[in-house]
Amino acid sequence: RGPPVASPPQTFPDDLKGPQALVVVPTLELGVQCALLVYKLLGGNLSQGRPGDAANMFTYTGPRGIKVRGLLNKEEVAMARGTDYLRGVHVVVATPAAVMELYAGEERQPILDHLRVLVVDEYDECVRSATLAMSMLLSAAVNNNAGGERPQVVLVGATVTGAQVDTAVAAGWVREPVLLRVGAKDGEAAMPTALSHRYVVCEESRRLALLARLLRRDLEALGDDPEQPARAMVFAQTPEDAAGATEPLRSALWGDHKMAVLLPPGTRIPPPPGAEAALGPEARLAQDEEEARAAANHELAGSSPFSASDPIRALHSFRDNRTSLLLCTPYASRGLDLPAVSHVYNLGLPQDATQYLHRAGRAGRIGSTTGGIVTTLVTEAELADLRAIAAELSLTLAEDAPPPPVLLADAAQLLAAEQGGAEGEGEDGAKAGDSAKQPPAPLPSKEVEKLRRGLEDLYNLM
Repeated sequence: RGPPVASPPQTFPDDLKGPQALVVVPTLELGVQCALLVYKLLGGNLSQGRPGDAANMFTYTGPRGIKVRGLLNKEEVAMARGTDYLRGVHVVVATPAAVMELYAGEERQPILDHLRVLVVDEYDECVRSATLAMSMLLSAAVNNNAGGERPQVVLVGATVTGAQVDTAVAAGWVREPVLLRVGAKDGEAAMPTALSHRYVVCEESRRLALLARLLRRDLEALGDDPEQPARAMVFAQTPEDAAGATEPLRSALWGDHKMAVLLPPGTRIPPPPGAEAALGPEARLAQDEEEARAAANHELAGSSPFSASDPIRALHSFRDNRTSLLLCTPYASRGLDLPAVSHVYNLGLPQDATQYLHRAGRAGRIGSTTGGIVTTLVTEAELADLRAIAAELSLTLAEDAPPPPVLLADAAQLLAAEQGGAEGEGEDGAKAGDSAKQPPAPLPSKEVEKLRRGLEDLYNLM
């Protein structure tokens, strides 16, 4: 339990001249999860239904009157300028770019002027991906406080180095820092010990088909245990790669498992062949307008499954086991805490050891009892680089033998089984004198289904 709430409070929401706390994150995906967690920690009730419901954080201030807002995309920056979106808000979760666009723009907002606490999550990634914005943000926060008091600055990250902390001290962003490390050396995050690491070598053009076979094999091996449901994350190399893989992978799962897609806002997922043409131009325009409106209001873009404007829904569905597979990009490898992930798949070589570590770290989280398997699909030319990453992280890599593909002989066997079954029925097939042309024995239904799915893979994924 937290301390009792003062009655009356020291400061009423309407008296706030700016946010009291700012949490800076490198990505929208991590920002969504942080905002929901902060809201819950401060006494809010998270809605399990649609984001936008009356009990959701974006429209409800919680039992302690605490307001939490996200500043994670251009729509929210526009709302902060033109509406009361940030009025009376206690905590803001934002990206560096969004903060500086609001703070340094023509219509400057006092988002940094009244802070009491400033937290930078995944600090090393923030300074790497937004160097100038982070420098301006930290300098303004510690030097321009309207109350004359510096906010407490907290830098968080599994791979923050001592050199980066020294730079922050030299710049005056932090003073007399207290350094806390958990099970790691300087700048080295600890890889969860329960993880197994394997790789599969394949041709570039066959990665997607091979991934589909691996997914089906691994998820089938987990069974239907409700205590340990199948939960897998697939990392594509780019948003474009992930968008292109969405519909083929969804088809390859054949409804056995549901998939959520977590992509940067504005990424367009290609629809299945013929789906967009069937809508017509007016319907497509209305669909695009609905997606933009829903994204701005944190609601579901329910009119179309072919957009990536709804990270809240994707995260909720995977967290709550309504989907068992999450397809995402390296943007989602930082900080997301999604419990009980059993498998992580890299659809290509990670950029470096740090990126591999953060992707693998989505499985085997603290408190998890499932262990985890990390599988990387690489070409022959990428194998040496993968082994170098493994050596840097002191990992043991094992080569995995993927499930065999459906061959033409398998297709012929399936066709013969179906035709034989049809010819074996009826008057002509029952004649005793036709024994020389007896049809082959029917395949077991389970084998027939596997062959069907393999042929479907050839069509969808190759």
